[in-house]
Amino acid sequence: MNNHDLKTVQDQLIEDIEIQKHETISSEELFKAIVYRVEYLLEKDPSLLFSYLYRLDIEESQLKLALRGDGIKNGIVLISELIMERQLKRVETKKKYQQKPIDGWNW
Repeated sequence: MNNHDLKTVQDQLIEDIEIQKHETISSEELFKAIVYRVEYLLEKDPSLLFSYLYRLDIEESQLKLALRGDGIKNGIVLISELIMERQLKRVETKKKYQQKPIDGWNW
């Protein structure tokens, strides 16, 4: 993942699940931030977490598998992986279908 894609994913997650913003961040640090946020929400406000997961379009079948995993810690990591994968797919899709600005439509 290049730095621009990483920054885009971070910006999306700041908005989507309210992770903390960092000026510079590696993919490992971003993943740790997701894990921290998922763990916090699972403990303090699970309904908000599931609302976020629904908005992120995380597949229910994958989520059920993650929650059936070996212990709560493993479930948190698996959910975090699902979030990261989904956000990366969103970035790829936006790049693939990006349209050039239409001439004469400047506001």
